[in-house]
Amino acid sequence: MKISIITINYNNREGLARTLASVAEQTCRDFEYIIIDGGSTDGSVEEIQHHAAIIDYWVSEPDGGIYNAVNKGIAKAQGDYCLFLNSSDMLYSPDIIAKVVPLLDGTDFCAGDICFLYEKPEVKVVPDEITAYYMFHSILFHQSTFIRTALLKAEPYSENYRIVSDWEQMLREIVFRNATYKHLPLIVANFDTAGMSLSAESDKLLQKELTAVRKKYFSPLIYKDYVELAEVRAEGRMKQLLMMYNDNDIFMKKILHSYYSKSPLSGDLKMLRNVIKKTCRDMFS
Repeated sequence: MKISIITINYNNREGLARTLASVAEQTCRDFEYIIIDGGSTDGSVEEIQHHAAIIDYWVSEPDGGIYNAVNKGIAKAQGDYCLFLNSSDMLYSPDIIAKVVPLLDGTDFCAGDICFLYEKPEVKVVPDEITAYYMFHSILFHQSTFIRTALLKAEPYSENYRIVSDWEQMLREIVFRNATYKHLPLIVANFDTAGMSLSAESDKLLQKELTAVRKKYFSPLIYKDYVELAEVRAEGRMKQLLMMYNDNDIFMKKILHSYYSKSPLSGDLKMLRNVIKKTCRDMFS
């Protein structure tokens, strides 16, 4: 099985250099490498030209947004599977493609695990089995998910969304069109979390797009149930986190007391619930 690795970049030369280096060091060359640059002016083009030997196709021109750029890459892809490794994303190890290729067997979505590069790196493991509820509140990481190219060419990413089109495609194909899925028990990529936080405006747009997609695909009853279930699970996790604090922590004791009893602070329960809801959104989006 041949893989098409597709990198989207715009004015991120440093991140692109890290991505290029991780691709260049692969011991297995059973892939093609495609870079779609949005007309960068920060030296990214020179970085691409410097690595021309490992690149099968590249272009630098204005685009209509990230998913327009992604769709350009899909149109050029000739491999059996696509992997979207955007600038700053890095393949986990020099032999990871060599390990993955034998595991690609025609399954529509082959999803590996990913390492988030926080101050203390954290590995995120995707499930062995996918449920509708999982896809409602979560996503398979595009940096570590190999998607069958024919599926993407048949219906490329929607360009009506600015943030959630990759999730929308996974939700549609896996939950509503019975696309096949399997978990690859490998860490496929590193995800650089630097600059990951969203602005208030972007966060608002994210929530708007998530809600629009969920309401598009799920009936009102299922939508309501899944939202409430997500909140209940988030509150349960919050309780566990609070319980982990030392009993001598007066502030935490007050929060616990106000949360689980009718104390003078119980009026802040609504605020706490809002914090939990936001935490839930951040965790599940």
